Amino acid sequence: MAKKFIAAALMITALLLAGCGETVASTQVLDYGDFEDYYSSLQYEVRNDDGVVTEQMYFLCTDPELTGIAGKKSVYFNGETGEMNRYTVTIGILAVERVYSYTKDDLGQTYYTEMFYDSGQVLKRGTWDNNYFDTEGKTYRDTGEEVYYTDGKTVKTFHLEHYEDGKLVETTDRTFDPHGEMTSETVK
Repeated sequence: MAKKFIAAALMITALLLAGCGETVASTQVLDYGDFEDYYSSLQYEVRNDDGVVTEQMYFLCTDPELTGIAGKKSVYFNGETGEMNRYTVTIGILAVERVYSYTKDDLGQTYYTEMFYDSGQVLKRGTWDNNYFDTEGKTYRDTGEEVYYTDGKTVKTFHLEHYEDGKLVETTDRTFDPHGEMTSETVK
């Protein structure tokens, strides 16, 4: 608990010292700070020896004056091509409310997750949307959701939809007791 408090205090201090109003100009990428209805402010970017942007960090603000910091978005790029291949968004200053993560691998497969927390930073729910394919070119998509008990560790309900070449082929629903033992499973 003390580690969480110290980490939160350090993040708040860094956010206050940096301010949301200062932006760093970027000649290569312009709109990767966009997220929901937040206003973004580029705080820094990292370039490799070839001048290709490999990382950016944005503050996400609630107002166009860029003074109300609500969270941050870190964006990562392929060092050879400059193509965006990953980002992480954290919403919440004193306490983490939501975390979003997106990854695109070198083959073009994508993996997206959303994690939602309560006011005590305990995980309540998580969702995912993953798109991938096999060597024959068949495409797959898995979307799902897990809801957790109040401990934030034990899954209460699990829902998965599995698609092949755009067609829903299987839905799986599971429920679990507070000890993590599965109490029911339905596969359609």
